[in-house]
Order: sequence, then structure tokens, then C-alpha cells
Amino acid sequence: MDKPAKKFARAIAFACVRQTYLEQLHEGTGARSKTGDYSDVKVITPDREIPWNELSRLNDEEMARLMKEVLNKIYTVLANIDNPEFIKKLNDWTDEWTGKWDAPKYLPDFILKSNPQVAKAKKRKPTSAPRTGSNKAAQRGLKDSAKQRDH
Repeated sequence: MDKPAKKFARAIAFACVRQTYLEQLHEGTGARSKTGDYSDVKVITPDREIPWNELSRLNDEEMARLMKEVLNKIYTVLANIDNPEFIKKLNDWTDEWTGKWDAPKYLPDFILKSNPQVAKAKKRKPTSAPRTGSNKAAQRGLKDSAKQRDH
């Protein structure tokens, strides 16, 4: 993959995922494990003890809030993909923070081939996040959003 794609991936990850409600969820004291696999950690609630490895880290409301913010930010970046001023400001903001991140890796099996994550997602109950409809509709949506933005 080319260097601009890697840079843009870092910018999207930072601006649209890291700089969201995820930061608030990340705050606080983290659990520690002597075993390293967290099998020795549990959460004690008023009615039971939950092993750390069985604990959901986000409730439905937190996940919905996070995904709506991520979706809106990614949409805003994609809607401004042809806006040089926007892209320059995005890159300037994110370069300082992502410079020490690992380089993105291309995932050839992501979406296009049989993928366990995609199969698992299909089995899950849909959330309240907006749905895009068909692939053709999603592809049209990118083109249509650019036309609307330009008018």
C-alpha cells in the first residue's frame, strides 16, 4: 500500500475513533493481572462475581454512543475527501499524535474473502446504528454526498 493511504488510515483512526467517547471509556484505573491472561481478575457486583474474561466492557448505550460518533466523524472525513484545506488540517492535527504508531497493515481477507469477523457480525443482533442498505446504495451514497456537498 502506498504511503498516502497509510497516512490517511492513521488520520481516520485517530480523528474518528481514538478522539471520541472511547477516550472517556479508557479513562480511569485499569485492571491488573498477575497471570497475564486476566483469569485471576473478577468484578464484584451486588448480586454476583463476574470473571474478567466474561465481562462485557461496554453496555449497549455506550456502544451506540461510540458508534454514532465514529460514524458521523468518518462520514464527515469522507464528505470532505476532495477538500484540500480540510485534509491538510486533518493531517496536521493527527501527524503529531500518530507518528509513533505502528504502520497500518493491509488485510487482504477483510470484507472481500471469507472472514470470521464478518460471519460473527452477521450472527449478532443489529444495533440501533444506521444501516446503509445495499452495496450499490452505499457506493452511490459516496458519490451523492460529494455532489450534495459541492452544491
